[in-house]
Amino acid sequence: FDTWKRSYDDAAAHDRFCGRLALLQMELGNYFVNEQPEPSWLYVEPPGPQVLAATGVDKVIFDQCQLGLRDRRNGILQKTTGLVSTATEILSQFVGLRCPGRHQHVHITGNNSEDAQIWPWRMAERLVNGIVELCRRLRRDATISDRSVPAFPAIPAFPTVGTSAPAVGQIQQEV
Repeated sequence: FDTWKRSYDDAAAHDRFCGRLALLQMELGNYFVNEQPEPSWLYVEPPGPQVLAATGVDKVIFDQCQLGLRDRRNGILQKTTGLVSTATEILSQFVGLRCPGRHQHVHITGNNSEDAQIWPWRMAERLVNGIVELCRRLRRDATISDRSVPAFPAIPAFPTVGTSAPAVGQIQQEV
């Protein structure tokens, strides 16, 4: 219990920061996206419940095995994941990706847990496609309202913040 409690306390401060960041993004009329293993304590700690209850915030749950998540021995990793965002264009890229159970999963353990922390390319591609679709909608909406918009509008956003400790020997970059 002591080890779990220490880990929880360390993560709770980060969770509160992510929640405040999401609230700030919404207050400014901007967008946010957050990826977490499902289930996660992130939206239990305040202000997480407030974020989830906010108008325009949605969540989709998917399994990363459907996007090609493998460990270094090519074992299939399921990793059920929750994606929370104010951008439906991003979330729509991940709908219908629950594992139908037609393959065998390798359990995520200490031996392959680092492999499960790396997004598969197909997940990254879907995230980028959702961002591109969001930009297109914003440009289209701005054109309709007769505002001047750059060819590829910038979406005000803050950097992504990781939620796990760096691997041994990994350099940690401050944001």
